[in-house]
Amino acid sequence: MKVTKDVILDLLPLYQEGEVSADSRRLVEEYLSQDPELKERVKVSGVQVSARTLVGRELDDALSAMEKAKAALRYQKWMQF
Repeated sequence: MKVTKDVILDLLPLYQEGEVSADSRRLVEEYLSQDPELKERVKVSGVQVSARTLVGRELDDALSAMEKAKAALRYQKWMQF
């Protein structure tokens, strides 16, 4: 089966986040080495996608920490009775 640009475009979000297997990473990188235009687009958009994802992860981490703190406070309040 020939790897098409559509397959690579489907893999790109996962590739940019480091969530693909080693085989998929090699596949994407090999394809990008043969398509300089797409490689440049990925380079430019990769920074933006990663920055958005980083902010999203930071928010998720903050929300998780807040939920843990709330649970700890509920537990402490319950133990005082």
